[in-house]
Amino acid sequence: MKSRAWCTVALGAVLFFAGEARAEAPREQMTFGRALTLARARNVSVAVAEADVARAEGLMKQARAAAFPTLTGNGTYTRLDNDRLVGDRVAQGADSLALNLNVTVPILAASRWGAWKRAEDTVDVARFQKRAEERGVVLAAGRAYLAVLLQKKAIVVAERARDVAKNHLAFADAREKGGVGTRLESVRAAQEVESTETQLAQTRISLVRTEEALGTTLGLDHPVDAVEEPALEVRGAGDDLAQRPDLRAQQRDVDAKERATHDAFRDYVPNLSASFQPFYQNPPTLTLPETGWQAQLVLSVPLFDGGLRYGQQDERKALLVQARARYEDALRRARSEVRVAETAIEESSKVVERARASVTLAREAASLAQIAYTRGASTNLELVDADRRARDAESQLALAEDTVRQARLEWLLVTGALK
Repeated sequence: MKSRAWCTVALGAVLFFAGEARAEAPREQMTFGRALTLARARNVSVAVAEADVARAEGLMKQARAAAFPTLTGNGTYTRLDNDRLVGDRVAQGADSLALNLNVTVPILAASRWGAWKRAEDTVDVARFQKRAEERGVVLAAGRAYLAVLLQKKAIVVAERARDVAKNHLAFADAREKGGVGTRLESVRAAQEVESTETQLAQTRISLVRTEEALGTTLGLDHPVDAVEEPALEVRGAGDDLAQRPDLRAQQRDVDAKERATHDAFRDYVPNLSASFQPFYQNPPTLTLPETGWQAQLVLSVPLFDGGLRYGQQDERKALLVQARARYEDALRRARSEVRVAETAIEESSKVVERARASVTLAREAASLAQIAYTRGASTNLELVDADRRARDAESQLALAEDTVRQARLEWLLVTGALK
């Protein structure tokens, strides 16, 4: 009895501190759709992907700048120790100021335009990669949400088992006091109460962990409670696999690398630019009047660069081969994932039906064991065993139902129906 008292005290302390911790961190109740939306908006992986898009856009602007006209202003002030004289005339004053504006316009800049286009493709790929990252976040958030639902059902099962064990203990104590039962039966019933209380406490701790994990996945600083059973309806054959965000990102990467390879001719096209420069010179010199302008056309023909362009083309071809291989592998994996998800839904649905039948039979067996024990036809050993089997059957049913939900969630994601 002392050990029983100590176990009760320890269990009470665990439940008390768990309750205190949960009081300090109130749970936010959330629907499944709201959880997925919040995950897309606040998850750290999505935030990093958004930063990658912003970085790609910044690099694109840098590449684009080389293909745009440029305007620069220059000014030079010079102070000499004395005027420079040629005879009795000042050739250069001690103080001079030179100002000019320079406008440069690329007329033919194929290599710069190619760099601009490749940078735009990089931005496009980064945006699709962000969507692919959102898909992974949705999967993680969905699984975390379903895990909370599973733990809540596990608590229901554990509480029912605890209540049944307490009723058995009360009945066994009453039988012992009435001189019908034995001390052994009361001890067995008491041990079963302690066991169910321990399992209930462990299940509650698991619920706290899953709620905290869901909150973290959603980018929140507090636990989140799942309040609804998601529909997760599976209809038809799903969307075209090619529309999956992750596959579209890889397809865009292949397209971008194909364009970069096919546009290699741009590296061999001459560059032509025009510049216009108005100036102001004070005092004027022998070669520069006070005001004036000059214009230039500059033609640059790449003749020999030590093999740089050939090396760049070889690199682009290799990157294209890698991108195609990754895309083909991802497409094969996607088809495999769809087949696995379809099989998982079909088989897990059968498991649920069998688990429900098992629960029905286990409850009937527990009821018959209760009747037999009440009539004195058996000891409570058979009753405890029947109750445990009923509890195990209910736990297996909860797991089977969770497996179906997980399979449906994965099917919606792998087919592209849930983006």
